[in-house]
Amino acid sequence: MDATKLDKILEEFYLISGMETSILDADFHSIAVCRPSDETFCSAFHRSQGALEICKDSDIERLTTVKNTNEPSLYTCPCGIVEAIVPIIRGDSITAYIISSMGICAEPGCDEMVLEKTLKLAPRLNKEQLIPRIRELCHLSNEKINAYYNMLKMVAEHISNDETLSSDTESIGKLVTVAVFMWAGECLLTKLLAALPTDKQNFTETRKGNKLF
Repeated sequence: MDATKLDKILEEFYLISGMETSILDADFHSIAVCRPSDETFCSAFHRSQGALEICKDSDIERLTTVKNTNEPSLYTCPCGIVEAIVPIIRGDSITAYIISSMGICAEPGCDEMVLEKTLKLAPRLNKEQLIPRIRELCHLSNEKINAYYNMLKMVAEHISNDETLSSDTESIGKLVTVAVFMWAGECLLTKLLAALPTDKQNFTETRKGNKLF
């Protein structure tokens, strides 16, 4: 896989969705990641002793399930954040995984639910500092969660296609637009575009070969 092109793919998906997203190799090592450079809910949570291990164990459990089934997974992390893992398959084998922290299912009391779960896991965290980080998370309806989940599947298929990946004119933005038209029609696409974040320009990309985090 071309690391530069993987970076570009994650950058474009981040600009479309505002979601922190990583690509891991078959052994769960980080190949590329795109996330905000400012502090996020996850980075604030990980400062608490043992919190990083909680997230790592949760992701390893889900990654192992995806590895064993060859099927993508949409799930809720221990803190109540909706996450997704989609395998990148070539032939009969998984060569990599896309993992995305999508946000919160927008329901009454959703922020309070995340705060309660987080403080149970990491009671030493400052409640007042956590609240604004929770509010900054994407708040998505079930319809939008499923739409972005399907976008991730399209991205995985795009990456798995050698010919497409090697194209000099590839664009995940264009791919997602065309695919969503095919998948859900113009009405849903219009709703998605209207809900896209407009202030998600601040991000960083790293390729350190680290295990998960």
